Amino acid sequence: QRELFASHADNVLAMRITCSRAGALGLRVMLDGDEQPYAVEAIDDATLGMEVLAREHYHSDGACGVIGHARLAVLAEGGAVRALGAGIVAERCDAVTLLLAFESTFDGADPVAACRARIDAAVAQGYDALKARHIADHQALFRRVGLDLGPSPHADEPLDRR
Repeated sequence: QRELFASHADNVLAMRITCSRAGALGLRVMLDGDEQPYAVEAIDDATLGMEVLAREHYHSDGACGVIGHARLAVLAEGGAVRALGAGIVAERCDAVTLLLAFESTFDGADPVAACRARIDAAVAQGYDALKARHIADHQALFRRVGLDLGPSPHADEPLDRR
């Protein structure tokens, strides 16, 4: 089973993968880029870093752009994770949580420091707390308004007969 959300509250993408049998989950995670140049490295056995140069092609000569950094943390429950080349392998796990952050130099930020801080904070909170903060943030916006279209004489009929 997969559950995925993009958290505005914590500025990370979170995915949790579970399986019905203990120790039956295994996967390999890699980061890849469509545009050159980019470079991926294992920061440690459970974290990947990716450096990218996003060139601006529409309004310039294509030589300028922004530098970006992505950081991906792989958290295993049961089993083990290990770096393998520019990827991470998770084996014999009960569940795996992936946390991804990205930042660029567009607004003058240090993308590496920003991603490190976001991922460290997300790991410290744990998946359940991240999900709860995400839901609360979403509901604060989307439960502000209610819509009542009034009664319908066909409300009790099945949808295919209305």
